[in-house]
Amino acid sequence: MTTLGCPSLKDTGLELSTLNTTVNTTVKLGCSKFGNRPTDSIVELTCLSTGNWSHSIPTCEWSWDLNTNEKVIFATAVAAGAFIIVILVAILVAYFCCYKKKLNNNEE
Repeated sequence: MTTLGCPSLKDTGLELSTLNTTVNTTVKLGCSKFGNRPTDSIVELTCLSTGNWSHSIPTCEWSWDLNTNEKVIFATAVAAGAFIIVILVAILVAYFCCYKKKLNNNEE
């Protein structure tokens, strides 16, 4: 006996290629949050004639397996953070050097 389709994936928190849940439909899965991937590396589900999906429905979890765009964003953020720290240290060094000079000049 066949059913009309599988349970909806609409409220799973996954990005879906289609909301269609009829038998033999394949749905590609993804995650919208940066660095997240579907659990167990399940990237697609197919609705079987039994009315069940071909795999258990995954959730989105953090993964260090970043795609190219995510690697660029991550590297840019790290570089920007390092640059800001270097600039702040340079400003502090310059401030304290000048402040000491000013104190020494005032003492004379």
